[in-house]
Amino acid sequence: MTIRKLLLLTLSAFTMYACSSTKFTKTGGSNPTAALTESTKTFILTPTELPPDNSIEVGDFEHLEDWNGAWDFLMEKIQKKARESGANIIKITAYFEGSKTKGHALLIRGKFYLSKASETDIEDHVKKERRKNVSNCNCSFIKVFRDEGNAALRALGKMDVVVNDSIVGPLTNKKAYSIKLTKESDVFIGTSQHSDFLVKNQFGNEYYVQATQVMSSPTPGTVMVGPKQFFLIESLKAKVHFETVENTYK
Repeated sequence: MTIRKLLLLTLSAFTMYACSSTKFTKTGGSNPTAALTESTKTFILTPTELPPDNSIEVGDFEHLEDWNGAWDFLMEKIQKKARESGANIIKITAYFEGSKTKGHALLIRGKFYLSKASETDIEDHVKKERRKNVSNCNCSFIKVFRDEGNAALRALGKMDVVVNDSIVGPLTNKKAYSIKLTKESDVFIGTSQHSDFLVKNQFGNEYYVQATQVMSSPTPGTVMVGPKQFFLIESLKAKVHFETVENTYK
């Protein structure tokens, strides 16, 4: 490897870490727990998921990020801070992109907890919390949300959510819909103009769909508002983002 390549890699790594920070605020007058080892497994909860009984609240955190990068990489940073703070459970209470971010690319808020239960018991608890909406019903859900910056321009044009042949409602910016499906069948989802994609619906699942208003700048100083698009997202990030929109913009 040349010196130039090594220098570029070093600068890239420095930039990714230097443009982020995690602020931790202890609960109470002092930290009730000691730092945990790097090998300690940490667990992540979404805004609607609850920690196990008898968990100790260690404190609050706020993570600011100027690099809108991979979700797993972001979580590694927060998990490291949690272990340093003596916590093995991270409950994310809010995830913001583009707005409410204090001028940064991302803002993530939440709480750190310590559970003295075994890793197996904590893992079982998290799995039950993640599936609590679908565990006791013959159903599934489509969770559609829209969360964009530049709201004035992106609000232009009609963007109805259509599931099969039924119009669910207008998907304005900062809006979320939870659509319950009681039939195991293929589901078409899109706008009133066309179907964007097909969901192979199976009971017991939650399908997260993010909508966006496509925009471009064909010439300097101009903005073109294009068609609307939906993207099927299969990750913990999607659940966190949907629940933040649903809880914040009511």
